[in-house]
Amino acid sequence: MNTRKRFSQLWNTYKGDVAVLLAIAVAYRILQAFGITCPIRFLTGVSCAGCGMTRACLCALHGHFDAAAFYHPLWVLVLPSLMVFLFRRKLPSSSVRVYGALVIAAFLVIYLIRLFDPSDSIVVFAPREGAIYRLISWLM
Repeated sequence: MNTRKRFSQLWNTYKGDVAVLLAIAVAYRILQAFGITCPIRFLTGVSCAGCGMTRACLCALHGHFDAAAFYHPLWVLVLPSLMVFLFRRKLPSSSVRVYGALVIAAFLVIYLIRLFDPSDSIVVFAPREGAIYRLISWLM
């Protein structure tokens, strides 16, 4: 099979996935342009389970692995998770589900540890700083 035909088949298989990932990246970039780095934290004042992940990945790309672990200790799961997402149709569905459940469990455990650690400056619980609270306060 020639390269062009193979690329065409791959594109047809993955173009929906690529479109979703690009849409997320564009939406995230637009929010960043308005100073919103985490929409969940912006709205609620409470950090999300993924807070710090972008900075962690950027640090890892520059070879600063200690800083990456500081921003989010699960940064190492980004590439494997992306691969599982892209190749999920070729993997046994039970394996994909188990992997997904393990990743979610890991994120929840790390999130709770960081949320209750007063020295963690990345994950915060400040609902009064959220846009929803401020809007409700302004309306009342």
